Amino acid sequence: MIDERWVYLTLVLNLAGAMHYVVETLAGRVRPNRASWLMWAVAPAVVLAAELQEGVGLRAVMTLGIVLGPLMVLVASFATTAAYWRLGVFDWACGGLSALAVVLWAVTESAAVAIVLSIAADFLAAVPTVRKAVTHPDTEHPLFFVLVSAGGALTLLTLQRWTFVDWAFPAYIFVFPAVLAWLIWRQQSRSAPGHPRSRTARS
Repeated sequence: MIDERWVYLTLVLNLAGAMHYVVETLAGRVRPNRASWLMWAVAPAVVLAAELQEGVGLRAVMTLGIVLGPLMVLVASFATTAAYWRLGVFDWACGGLSALAVVLWAVTESAAVAIVLSIAADFLAAVPTVRKAVTHPDTEHPLFFVLVSAGGALTLLTLQRWTFVDWAFPAYIFVFPAVLAWLIWRQQSRSAPGHPRSRTARS
């Protein structure tokens, strides 16, 4: 294990990724799904509250970054009409289910349950963006998700104890954003000029 103060680097990684995504958003090169980004700020905020309640220490710094990053992107999405991604019934349904998971947390006093429900909320919030990454990969960029995943991996390396409350959320943050980044990269590669699938799609 490495010194737990390395967790401050996760905050830097998250904010750097968010700033890059904000720049891409303001330039109109990406179009964030607001349902996803709103709940990506809300659900980790629940985790942050649970972590502080359980006294997890410096590891909560990673979660703080995961709250602040999506908030920055969400605000940026309202700064330009080029960043607008129209929300449909599917997006609202996933956002609603994500919010329901947060509400369910509010009626329990268990930190472990809170983290499980928050992970579920975060994943449900991601579903519209996952679908958008498949159907419109040109509206996404993988770098933010790569940096978030790196922050999750770094946080796992700083753990001094391995209780569920300590490792569950960082493990999720390590795995899922990496999968999403890979999906975006793969879909963008397939749609790039010169790729066999791209030529097939145009013919």
